[in-house]
Amino acid sequence: MPTTAPLPQPTEPGLEAESAPLQATLASTFIRTGRGLHTGRRATVRVIPAEAGTGIVFCRRMPDGTSARVRALWQYQVPQPLCTALQTPEGPLVRTVEHLLAALSAFAIDNARVEIDAEELPIFDGSALPWCAAIREAGRVALAAPPQPHPRAPARGGP
Repeated sequence: MPTTAPLPQPTEPGLEAESAPLQATLASTFIRTGRGLHTGRRATVRVIPAEAGTGIVFCRRMPDGTSARVRALWQYQVPQPLCTALQTPEGPLVRTVEHLLAALSAFAIDNARVEIDAEELPIFDGSALPWCAAIREAGRVALAAPPQPHPRAPARGGP
């Protein structure tokens, strides 16, 4: 059973955690609606708690009623001008994910399902602050599972 955990606080350099860190998810679902920066289209995003080991998964609802999933992993990042976009080889594009991903990372949320009804997440004020406020309001829950290692991106060649 998940337990409610306080939101992470910055630690002083040199201080070690008393116990091993655990994976975390949201304490409750939150929904936000706004317009995409590049498409100008209205999008509704529903961010839902997920089980340990799920990771961050975007689920895009398509106009025909189907949905497509893409995990927030570097392997699925595709080049797009002025935004971060994710796409599996067989799936549709999900873009402008960077502010939500930054906010989830800042609050140490490892697991969440992000449902979106458009190609692009809302831009709001152009920062991660609206996402941070929504996460703070939803709360954070520790899960009884140790953190999973993140796959590393290949090293890029230097100049």
